[in-house]
Amino acid sequence: MAKYLPNEAELVSAAQAGDREAFDTLMSSCYQPTLRLAVGIVRNREDAEDVLQEAMVKAYFNLKQFQRNSRFYTWIVRIAINEALICESDSGGRARGWREAGEARRGKLGAGVGVC
Repeated sequence: MAKYLPNEAELVSAAQAGDREAFDTLMSSCYQPTLRLAVGIVRNREDAEDVLQEAMVKAYFNLKQFQRNSRFYTWIVRIAINEALICESDSGGRARGWREAGEARRGKLGAGVGVC
């Protein structure tokens, strides 16, 4: 479970107003438990870190849409779960595609081979 922040509502308000430090505080409070959850889904720490990074970016750019019906942690976990499921999907999710594209450019991957 994420570290309890008694001033979470104020941090969310500040982050929604553009305060990057407030967003960083929110994310640092839930980073480790969310990472553990992502590792449990994708079964690989490196992929889980990629999933969590994508979730953080999405949360940052969609922060104004956070309606506060739940804790921030619940919201970021839902985003991370969605990203992890995309990563794990058989149809080749975005994370898999991004990594394949980057590795193919560097000549590290053969055609049709990839990881999440």
